[in-house]
Amino acid sequence: MNEHKKNWIYIKRVEKLIESQNYRWLAFEYEQKYTLTQRETLLDSLLIFEKNAEPIAFKYKMYDEITNLYRIKEAHSYHKQNAIKALMYIDSAIYYGKKRRGNKNLSSLYFSKAYDHLDLGQLKEANKWMDTALVIVNDVKDSSGKMMMYYGASELYSTAGNVKKAFETFKIYTKMKDSIWNIEKVEKVNELEQKFNKVKNEKMIFELEKTKQLYTFLILGSLLTLLTLIFFFRQRSLQNKQNSMLAEQLLNRARINPHFFFNAMASLQNLSLQEKSTQTTLFISRFAKIMRQSLESTYEELVTVESEIDFITNYLEVQKLRFPEKFDFTFEIDDNLEINELKIPGMIIQPFVENAIEHGFNTIDYKGLILISFVDEKEQIKISIEDNGIGNTKDKKVLRCALIYLL
Repeated sequence: MNEHKKNWIYIKRVEKLIESQNYRWLAFEYEQKYTLTQRETLLDSLLIFEKNAEPIAFKYKMYDEITNLYRIKEAHSYHKQNAIKALMYIDSAIYYGKKRRGNKNLSSLYFSKAYDHLDLGQLKEANKWMDTALVIVNDVKDSSGKMMMYYGASELYSTAGNVKKAFETFKIYTKMKDSIWNIEKVEKVNELEQKFNKVKNEKMIFELEKTKQLYTFLILGSLLTLLTLIFFFRQRSLQNKQNSMLAEQLLNRARINPHFFFNAMASLQNLSLQEKSTQTTLFISRFAKIMRQSLESTYEELVTVESEIDFITNYLEVQKLRFPEKFDFTFEIDDNLEINELKIPGMIIQPFVENAIEHGFNTIDYKGLILISFVDEKEQIKISIEDNGIGNTKDKKVLRCALIYLL
């Protein structure tokens, strides 16, 4: 299994435990995966994750997070070949990037802005913003990142017809590459070869040959290590993030919104006071199942589709006891899915359902509807959660929809 496939397996495991503050990171990973596979469904999921992360970022004025979210939108528009939208989003990213505290390195943003102008055929603007990116990157200590910036600049200038700057930036790139790869050691090998030709003593020749081999192995080892670090730096960095997130997410999976439990207990108290013994018994039974399944999911990464449907059914029935006549729900299950064997991440649907009830149905004056469907779609499971609550439109005949794609 190659590094990309192993990396994607870890990403999907993290996705099972994801919460809203991590959606932006996941959107970046989906964008990277799209560049490798060109699967359009990844782009659709990318925007879903970005929209889930956006409210928290703006609420708490997390300018670094907002900058990254607009960068995601720019990447999405770029892949959709909509350069005008991409340029609009990268301008927003630069605007919020300037509001960040501490290091405000905007070179990569100006780099993207230059390429957006290039895609629009605006060569003068492309040259201008690439100049800006290079001015900023010169203050950056990351020599490998700076080297790749000059390489990208050379490509842009060449495409834009600015041959002089293309040549100048390529020379800088070449010089930096030679410095990073420590060519001085290669020159040392050549020096040893010259000495080898001049020495007549067989013993000295033998010693010089061993020295030459030693330097050669050191140089090759250094070059191989450096190339490996450059090529796999991002994957290894991602591995560290995943390890730290895994411990946090294992705890998060065990938590349903505390307000739900408090409200459920309040509803139970009201039913007891009203002496509705049948409803009280039913409420307690369903509530106990929810508690049990929530605790069990802490120890099991995957549950069957059938178990997940049972959990969501109990959850929605308890919510219906809290909000009588407020909404109905239904499931649609693809006949091709073996729900008693097929496994998915536990409790992955519950946050979307809770959002529909708490926010979508909060102020409606008509009966709400939640439609949850499971579809077998090209070696993926597509889970859609639709509701007719208040959202992007006030037309109650139009269903809002959240999509989850699982491999």
